[in-house]
Amino acid sequence: TLPDYHLMGTHWYHAHHHGSTALQAQGGMAGILLMEPHDSYKLPSDLSKLYENPKIPPMMFNHINYNGSDAGAGGFFNIFSFFDQEGVVGQYDPVTVPLDLEWNEERVKETGKDFYVVNGQYNPTVTITAGDATLLRMSHAGDYKHLCLVLEGESAQYCTMTLLARDGVFHRTPYLTMSTIVMTQGTRVDLSIFCSSEAAGTTVRVSASENPPVNPSSVNTHSQHSVFEFSVKSKRPFQTVNPIPTSEAPLPSNLDSLMNVPAQKGGERGVDTITLGVALNQEGRGINGQGFPGWHETDEQKRYAEEFCLDKVYELELAGGPVTTFNPDGPVLSSGGFHPYHQHINHFQIYDGKDNTGMVMRDGEWRDIVPAWSQVGTIIRFKPVKYEGDVVLHCHLLQHEDSGMMALYKMKTCSSSNATESK
Repeated sequence: TLPDYHLMGTHWYHAHHHGSTALQAQGGMAGILLMEPHDSYKLPSDLSKLYENPKIPPMMFNHINYNGSDAGAGGFFNIFSFFDQEGVVGQYDPVTVPLDLEWNEERVKETGKDFYVVNGQYNPTVTITAGDATLLRMSHAGDYKHLCLVLEGESAQYCTMTLLARDGVFHRTPYLTMSTIVMTQGTRVDLSIFCSSEAAGTTVRVSASENPPVNPSSVNTHSQHSVFEFSVKSKRPFQTVNPIPTSEAPLPSNLDSLMNVPAQKGGERGVDTITLGVALNQEGRGINGQGFPGWHETDEQKRYAEEFCLDKVYELELAGGPVTTFNPDGPVLSSGGFHPYHQHINHFQIYDGKDNTGMVMRDGEWRDIVPAWSQVGTIIRFKPVKYEGDVVLHCHLLQHEDSGMMALYKMKTCSSSNATESK
């Protein structure tokens, strides 16, 4: 049973059998979950018009890759693919979906063997109305590439993207106008798209740009001429249209801001930095130099990376990826790769995301997946509430998670756990 304080939002699910997560999730065992509001929860009218009468279904982005072992990551990994995991399905017959199918021949000529689909469709067309704000609820189910989506075409200048929520939590106002929709692995984004009357009768392309206005990393940036398109139709006489939302959505008390309250640096064991390193295998480096100990581990010192008390505010630094050149003013923030840190159960607040653009992350927003920057670190705060027990954290490059870049936190009730005692 979900608690009544759980905020409405855009979420997703995927298979999570450790060791096979990448194979199963990228094989299609994933989908979108929409959390509906509690009966007592009321959105401001300009938001409720969008969310209560959506004109476009939720959009899930899946990565399809037929390239084999030469695909991405400098050849370090075997393959990241929707259909073909080398060394796994290679043991079976047939190896993959035959590429001599007419559909695949057309797509390979157009895109090569590496492309994204939206709800299983290649480059679908979405119809919107000029002068009418339209809600998009999007989820990135890809594994090793991140998406930087931009509007392109002659009419793109007449369209505005406004960020409303990420990872299932509404933003504070004023909402951010987006030049780039940055979607790291596992990220969900809610935004409104608004095109003025000048765009009526035209098509606006949403492309995955290799050189976008803002890019979290120069490594593993997907490039695709068109991921999907907007067909902008004219407004009919007397048609009711929605304005771009400006009102702030109320957040439940468990998401009260932690930006200006005392916080303990590190957990109860004193671990204040969570480092995601290259996980070569189960015995290799993973979280803070340790591979995932396994669900069978009963020694709590080995089982848990850190312990936290309920209702207490903590501050952690997230670090990861190779040594990089970091430029907080963009457009490319990191010239090396990053590890997307994901934490189950408890959202965390970005305290210092080192991103002056806000396109990748905004200080003060609530997330459950963010890049862990190397060298400079990503600073987060969170306060565990209600739930006691094991909480999973892992890199959302799913093959990294399968290879050991995963750990457990222990959430527990403490005899004295309040923010006034925070160090």
